[in-house]
Amino acid sequence: MLQTCVRENVHPAHTFFKRMCDYQHPVLLNKLQAELGITRDEARILFEDVKQFLALCVSTPQPLVPTKALDRGWHVFILFTKDYMQFCKDYCGRYVHHQPEDPFAEVKDYKSVLRTRELAELVFGSLSSNWLSKDVKTCQGKECSENDCTTCKGAP
Repeated sequence: MLQTCVRENVHPAHTFFKRMCDYQHPVLLNKLQAELGITRDEARILFEDVKQFLALCVSTPQPLVPTKALDRGWHVFILFTKDYMQFCKDYCGRYVHHQPEDPFAEVKDYKSVLRTRELAELVFGSLSSNWLSKDVKTCQGKECSENDCTTCKGAP
């Protein structure tokens, strides 16, 4: 099972996710496999990661941004509209809306993706590769936002 943080003051997302762990959707796993060309195990891990992301969304006031992998998994879940709505009602306490990013935006919001992953690591501990942002540039072995990184801009 997924590793979780062990702290005295556990983030509310941890509690939401713990309840979500029992929720299974075999047909969704089939769809993830077929649509994304991944194995059954990869589909299970992706769905668990999507549930972690949703748990963060309902328990955190700041806007969160998923990686492309998480976003693709979330999109497939949303296609099961009745199931997704019921899941949100039963496990999230409210409907979790998806706000897509403008694909033609001049400035991409990489910083929010990194901030979301940092929060996920704090709450859940080690994460799968679905939480890595393949669009984020790497500088000196660490992910960064091209817009904010002094290394990317050539500053000393």
